[in-house]
Amino acid sequence: MIGNTNEQEVPFILKTDFMHYKETWFFVENQRCRRITSGSSLAKYKELYPIRQSVCVSSFKRGPAAPSSPTAPFNPNIARTESVGKFRENIGLTASGKGIEIGAGGRPLVTSIGSSVFYVDRFTTAEIMEFSSARYGTSSSDLAYVDFVDSIEELSSFKEGDLNFIIGCHVIEHTTNPLKAIEVCASKLKSEGKLVLIVPDATRTHDKIRGLTSVEHIVADYYMPSAERDFEHYIERLHRIDHVPLGHRDEFLQAWKKRIDTHLHTFNYTSFSQIAEIATSLFDVDIFWSHDGFLDDNSSREMYFIFSKRGVSHLKDS
Repeated sequence: MIGNTNEQEVPFILKTDFMHYKETWFFVENQRCRRITSGSSLAKYKELYPIRQSVCVSSFKRGPAAPSSPTAPFNPNIARTESVGKFRENIGLTASGKGIEIGAGGRPLVTSIGSSVFYVDRFTTAEIMEFSSARYGTSSSDLAYVDFVDSIEELSSFKEGDLNFIIGCHVIEHTTNPLKAIEVCASKLKSEGKLVLIVPDATRTHDKIRGLTSVEHIVADYYMPSAERDFEHYIERLHRIDHVPLGHRDEFLQAWKKRIDTHLHTFNYTSFSQIAEIATSLFDVDIFWSHDGFLDDNSSREMYFIFSKRGVSHLKDS
């Protein structure tokens, strides 16, 4: 279980030459080091926090990058002219207090100053490192080290009503039962806690040739879970994307038995909005904010949804 983090030392900033972080500044709080990403940001942090010398950044676990401003609030009217990075940082600012990010890998989401975030994954850090280094060349220093081995569809490591926020970036599409995942997350949140989901838009990714998972299919997954239906996802994904011939049933079975990580479901903004509305009718959550992710520079391939545990009114889409 997550312990009390209220007795951590006063936050501070430090400069380090550790590994590839040569002459880089970090903001340190709650025993996590958070990289300060620009000179203008550094000036703001220097105004508010003390600088400590002779402290090794390797003494701390890696945390998310520090916000560009330590006092920045969430902006529900963020402009489409902003970058994907700014959109991600903006929604991360709704994550305050004590919470978790699921499947962060090498890109943990920025969260607000004062937040205490722990990292959850289905795999251990060593397993993620082995996969990521082979496929993407990811360094161990890039990874958010896993604090709890668990899944978004279970979260058995956490008590009900214990978390202020839960973050899942490009996670929900990997689940066999997306509605169940939302239900589980809702049960772990405190009143007014936030579930932050960043979801790939299949029409803007390699999944566009697969077609969309129907809302009816998602509802069936919730009410009538089916291993056979899950297996069909692997067949479709491996055949359509990886071009495995349909006759190679043993290869499909091998992937399914190993639960090879893949996009089991595909969504666009309209379909996931419908699923989100169903979630609000079934579980104790509201849609706090959402955005289709269509930005002016056409760089985004993702959509943004924030659920709130009942008690907070809706904010309209920008």
